[in-house]
Amino acid sequence: MIMLAYRIWQELEAGWKELNLTVKEGLEHLKSLGTVKIKLPGGKELLRITQPNEICSELLEALQIKLPDTLEKNQSIVHVKGKIN
Repeated sequence: MIMLAYRIWQELEAGWKELNLTVKEGLEHLKSLGTVKIKLPGGKELLRITQPNEICSELLEALQIKLPDTLEKNQSIVHVKGKIN
């Protein structure tokens, strides 16, 4: 698991090199991404991804990531062993 995290870190570092941002700074900017819950007839719910601000758009574009417009609401419960920073 640690090797996967390290590999992801390397990819982010390489992708954001031209933006002159550290991985920590880039991830801090991405925290501004959010969703809005949309209730549809029949009780179905979707999560609409909010429009990324300019810096988030640049970060995602540098990594060639295209966000979907909506996500199906997931009722899964995620358990973690420790505090997530």
